[in-house]
Amino acid sequence: MIRGEATLGFGNLWRASWRSPQTYARIGLMFAAIVGIVAAIETAKGRSVALVPMAAALTAAVLAVVALHAVRLWLVLRRGSAAQRHLSFEIDEEAVVLRTDGKEHRLPWHAILEARETGSAFLLYSSPRKIARVILKLALADNDVAAMRALLVAKLGPKAAVRA
Repeated sequence: MIRGEATLGFGNLWRASWRSPQTYARIGLMFAAIVGIVAAIETAKGRSVALVPMAAALTAAVLAVVALHAVRLWLVLRRGSAAQRHLSFEIDEEAVVLRTDGKEHRLPWHAILEARETGSAFLLYSSPRKIARVILKLALADNDVAAMRALLVAKLGPKAAVRA
């Protein structure tokens, strides 16, 4: 059995989110929309797309996308998710059990669709919308990190993207 305790805050969620391909897809879509709007406005005025407005639009798009991403993560935490509270967990052959604020959430292995290891955490995805349960590595003993990798590979096979 693997056990741990941690507090996950905005900083941890921010770092973990940048390791997700869905984050980059969402950012790319927002970026393309902003640049497209600027290009449409410029061409609607009967002008070709000038370099200075496009450079300004690209800069604004990058800043807006990062700000929107930060707001999205803040809203996730503000909704009262387990991500902003002290949590403890137990992981065994049957399930992942997360506890926070006196509540217990049992996630059987068959409900986990995929898992990904980042530099600071293990992300367990239980829905196609890519909502992850986060197990921070700092909450695990060194030998538990290797045990966690082995358990993920044993339970999820190729759906476990862990480091060797």
